[in-house]
Amino acid sequence: MISALIPAAGSGSRMGDHGPKALIPVLGRPMLLWSVEALSKVDGVGEILVAAPPDAVEAVKAICKEANIPRWRCAFPGGRSRRESVAALLREAKGDRVLIHDAARPCITPEWVSTLLNELGSHRAGVPALPIRDTLKRGNGGVVRDTVPRDGIFAVQTPQIFDAELLRGAHAHGIPGGGDVTDDASLVESVGGKVRLLTGDPRNIKVTFPGDIEVAEQLITGRAG
Repeated sequence: MISALIPAAGSGSRMGDHGPKALIPVLGRPMLLWSVEALSKVDGVGEILVAAPPDAVEAVKAICKEANIPRWRCAFPGGRSRRESVAALLREAKGDRVLIHDAARPCITPEWVSTLLNELGSHRAGVPALPIRDTLKRGNGGVVRDTVPRDGIFAVQTPQIFDAELLRGAHAHGIPGGGDVTDDASLVESVGGKVRLLTGDPRNIKVTFPGDIEVAEQLITGRAG
C-alpha cells in the first residue's frame, strides 16, 4: 500500500497575508483539495495524510470531510519546517511506500501520478524532474559571477516516491552538519540512496507568488476542457 503524505503546514509568506497557503482558493476551492482529490484516485494509494498548521488542523479536517474524499485518513499538526512535518506524517503512515507531494502543486492528475509509479517500478526512490532549459547564472553582489553549465541539471518536482523504511532511515540519519532540506530526496541521497529521475510535467507548477494562482487556474481549467 502507498501512503500519500502532504506537508501543508507552511505559512506562505510570499503569498501575502492570506492565511495558510494550502487553504488559499484556487477556482473557488482550497488549493490543498485539488491534490488530495487527485491522489485519492490513484490505484495503490491506500491513505492520504496531511500535515497542517496547528491552528488549521480542524479546518483541514472539515474541508476533506465535506468533500467526501475517499482514502483520506486525517490531518495532523505540522512542524516548524517541511522536514519536521514529513517526519510527523511518516510516524503515522501505514504503507510500505510513501508518496510525498507539495500542497502548493495543485495541477497534478491521477493519470500522471500513475505513470510515475509505473516508471519507478522496483526502484526504492524516485522524483519527477525536468531538464533545465534556461541559461543559469551565479550572482554575487548584484552582478553575474559566472555561468553554470546546465548539462545534467534538472528541476525537481513532487510527488516524490520512496520505500517507507528507506525514507524513515534517512530522516533519522539527517543531514551531516544539521540544517534543513527542501525535499526528501536530499535526505535519501545523504545516506547513499539511489534516486531515480522520473518524467516531470511542465504543467505541475508550484504556487509560490500571488500571480501563480491565475496560472494554476488556467492549467486546471484547460485540463478539464
